[in-house]
Amino acid sequence: MAGTIFSGWYGRRSGRPYFDELPRLAAGEYKHLAPGLLTVTADAKSYAVRLVRVSSGCMTAPRLICARCGRGCKVLYLRGMASCYRCTGARYRSHSESPMRRAVRRAEMVFRRWKIEPGRKEWKPKWMRWPTYERLSAEAEAVSPMIEAAESAPFAGLDKLRAPRRKRGRPRKLTP
Repeated sequence: MAGTIFSGWYGRRSGRPYFDELPRLAAGEYKHLAPGLLTVTADAKSYAVRLVRVSSGCMTAPRLICARCGRGCKVLYLRGMASCYRCTGARYRSHSESPMRRAVRRAEMVFRRWKIEPGRKEWKPKWMRWPTYERLSAEAEAVSPMIEAAESAPFAGLDKLRAPRRKRGRPRKLTP
């Protein structure tokens, strides 16, 4: 299911749609309605969805019933019929990324979460204890080569394109 860079399928690892591409219904939008059957129109199709109220502590919360499995859900996705995240067959974008991209995203998260700046050595926030800072800076140093490799990968690809081409085929025998 791979396509060109402009097809919308470039880089996908499966043909299943992503959750953020599907139209969805949220139970919170219908909390002012009484329980019963709703008819919702989306993408020029109408869907019949059942709205119920479930007890949540001392209050009640609205839930939409999945048409396939019958579970009460906060969100239903519209793909053929109104179904929950289990029955839809879609996937999250993070589940489709390559292991290298996932490691890079994790490394960037470490830098963002702890506000570690790789350029500033021996800089520690006032509130952070030294053992914590040393552990986090060691973790950040361990993942920084992954980020550098991911950032330099496109340039390595350009170098391959710029390299002179070799002749293809069998080498000719030289006759004396």
